[in-house]
Amino acid sequence: MERARNTRAGEVRYIGLDVHKHYITVGGMNIKQEIVLRPRDVEMERFKVWAEQNLEKTDEVVLEATTNTWDVYDTIAPLVRRVVVAHPAEVKQIANSRVKTDNQDVIRWCGC
Repeated sequence: MERARNTRAGEVRYIGLDVHKHYITVGGMNIKQEIVLRPRDVEMERFKVWAEQNLEKTDEVVLEATTNTWDVYDTIAPLVRRVVVAHPAEVKQIANSRVKTDNQDVIRWCGC
């Protein structure tokens, strides 16, 4: 399990997913904006197992709208409290970002 030491059981985590064709960059923060799930890439074929092992019923997840968003949504919706699908251009923190990397995007998703 990838749970960070500073996360207590039952604490809400805000998980961001930057969805690509062959992998998903995942990361998460708690209410104090402390990173509780360090950004990492998970290959698409391993994502379902990763999600089942790492996502929690108290998690709130945001993922970007892209071509395979709804497959990812269907995988994670039963595992977490809430899933929000967001259009990247509508999320100010991402749309206005000068530096664009998957790891930075996934943390910005968590903070929105």
